Amino acid sequence: MVKVRPEKIERVKELKEKLDKAKAFYLCNYAGLTVAEITEFRKRLREKGATLKVVKNTALYFALKEKNLDEIEKFIPGPTAVLFAMEDEVEPLKVAFDYSKEISKLSFKGGWLDGRVFGPDELKVVATLPSKKELQAQVVGALNAPIFKLVYSLNWPLQALVFALEQIRKQKEEVK
Repeated sequence: MVKVRPEKIERVKELKEKLDKAKAFYLCNYAGLTVAEITEFRKRLREKGATLKVVKNTALYFALKEKNLDEIEKFIPGPTAVLFAMEDEVEPLKVAFDYSKEISKLSFKGGWLDGRVFGPDELKVVATLPSKKELQAQVVGALNAPIFKLVYSLNWPLQALVFALEQIRKQKEEVK
C-alpha cells in the first residue's frame, strides 16, 4: 500500500478549494519565464481580481479528478501554472494574452469557463471578444438607435415649421 504524505493531501485539498471558488481557471505553460516576468504577470492579474499559482501536475490531476473535470487532464503535461479568475471570468484572460504578446514564453494549454473546457485556440477567441461592459454598451446603443430616429422624425416637422416662420419674420423685418 502506498502511503501519501499529509502535506500532499493538503496541497490537493487547497487546490480543489481554489478551483471551486474560481469563476474560471486557465492552465498556462510558464517555462522560460524569469522571476521578474512572473512577478509582473501576477501584479497585472491581481489588479483584475485574479491569481496565478504554479502547481505540481499530480496535485492538479487529483484536484481536477475530485471536481469531475477529467476532460481537462489532456492539457496538464509540462510545467503548469493555474490562473484563477475570481471576479471576472474573461478580463484576466485578456490581460494574460496581452502579456503573452509582450513575452512570447507564456502560452496557454487550456481552461475551464462557464462549465465548459476550452482548448488553447478557443481561449484565443474568447480573449479577443469585447468585454462584458462593451457588449452591454453595444446592446444599449442598438436599442436606443430606433428611439432616437423616431424622436428625430417626429421632431422634424416642428423644426421645419419654426425654420419657415423664422424666415418669414426676417423677410418682414427687411421690408420695414
